[in-house]
Amino acid sequence: MRAYINVWGNTYLIESVRWNRDGEISFISFRDKDLTYVVHQKTIYEKENIEEMRDYPAGIIHAALEKLITWEES
Repeated sequence: MRAYINVWGNTYLIESVRWNRDGEISFISFRDKDLTYVVHQKTIYEKENIEEMRDYPAGIIHAALEKLITWEES
């Protein structure tokens, strides 16, 4: 299986996933062209927040990952 994140009208392959001790995803990383983004789990944020942060300088974003990640057979 492969994990993908759906943001900015595109689907990106997730390069790394980090889980908490309780089994929930802590953060993921993916690449958009030459930029790598790190998205930390934050359940209070909605998809719209990540849409607004595409050009966030540090590349660190908080979003509700369970709403953005899909798992597909490879």
